[in-house]
Amino acid sequence: MLGLPPETIFCKGCRSDQKAPLCPETCATFACSVSKGVDFCFACGEFPCSKFNPAADRADKLPHNLKVYNLCRMKMMGPERWLEEDACLASFRYYRGKMVIGEGPKTG
Repeated sequence: MLGLPPETIFCKGCRSDQKAPLCPETCATFACSVSKGVDFCFACGEFPCSKFNPAADRADKLPHNLKVYNLCRMKMMGPERWLEEDACLASFRYYRGKMVIGEGPKTG
């Protein structure tokens, strides 16, 4: 889409010094969390706000719902435990799992 190698497009997160070409400016969601003095959006009293409304537009390329899911899991488990137990699994299930209606994505 951008004519760039895939390894240069991957987003390393809002806190990274390496900005993704898809979002070269400061992310408005990240700027909001900074202005509210929270490390993660889930810690905000307004979470989930309208910035997290799902949209079908480019859902195959921009996994917005995965971000919302991960923030909810981080709120429930705490970011440290989420990082240890869930971070890789959520992405793996999202990209490689098969949806089972009522059960969510299954791998294997």
